[in-house]
Amino acid sequence: MIVKICGMKTEEAALAAEAAGADLLGFIFYKDSRRYVAPERVKDISAGISHSRKVGVFVDAPISEVNEIAEFCGLDYVQLHGHEDEAYARQVARPVIKAYRYGDNFKA
Repeated sequence: MIVKICGMKTEEAALAAEAAGADLLGFIFYKDSRRYVAPERVKDISAGISHSRKVGVFVDAPISEVNEIAEFCGLDYVQLHGHEDEAYARQVARPVIKAYRYGDNFKA
């Protein structure tokens, strides 16, 4: 099992999640989220992370922005949580985790 804890906003939270065994730490780059964290802050928080992998969560962001933030922050993965399609995902410069919403129109 792989454990991802999302919504990291402070170094203390990230270190606690890592100490608890989190494999992946999620950082939200969607500005409308209450859990949004600026890339500069993520870079600072990341300095103390030793083994957990960093995941940037994006929602319908321009691909150039996703790749710039991923590079700047040293992200290990990019999670797409909006309406991004396969063609979009292929342009991401990091391994992609795609979130799907389940509902009446869900197609596997």
